[in-house]
Amino acid sequence: MSIETVPNELRNLRACMICGLIKTFTQFEVDGCDNCEDFLSLKDNKDMVYDCTSANFDDMIGLMSPDDSWVARWQRISKFQKGIYAVSVSGTLPRHVQRMLSERGVPYRSLDVSEKPASTCSVISRTMSNRVNSTKRFLLISIPVDLLPDEFMPTMWMD
Repeated sequence: MSIETVPNELRNLRACMICGLIKTFTQFEVDGCDNCEDFLSLKDNKDMVYDCTSANFDDMIGLMSPDDSWVARWQRISKFQKGIYAVSVSGTLPRHVQRMLSERGVPYRSLDVSEKPASTCSVISRTMSNRVNSTKRFLLISIPVDLLPDEFMPTMWMD
C-alpha cells in the first residue's frame, strides 16, 4: 500500500461514493481516487471531490491483501487498490455524474446502507460454556438480509 493512499490525518476524512476509499479532502484533490480516477477525474477538481465523496460514512476496513481477503470479497472491494475503505457511505451521486457513468458503461451501486430495507439480523453476543468449563464467546454480526447470498438464506426468510 502506498503511503499516499492512507489518510494522513483524522480530520476532513471523506469516502468515495463509488468505491468507498477513505482519504482526506486534500488527498482526493491532489491524487484523485485510486480506483475511480479514470472516469471521475477528481484530481485538481474541488467540485467533483465535493460531489463524488462524502464526509458521512460508517466503519472502516483496512485492505492490505485484496486477493486473499474474504472481507474484501464480502464487501465487493477485492478488485480495488489497497487502502482504507468505508463499509457504508451516506449520500448518492448527483444525477449528472450518474448519467456520465452510465454513458461510459461504469456500473454504480450506492454504498448508502440507510437506503436499504431494514430487514436485518440482530447483533447477539453470547458466552457459552462447554463441558470442561472453558468459555467461548460468539458474536453474530448484523448483516442486511438482502445482501446475503441465496445459499445462506433459509427458505423461511424468503419473501
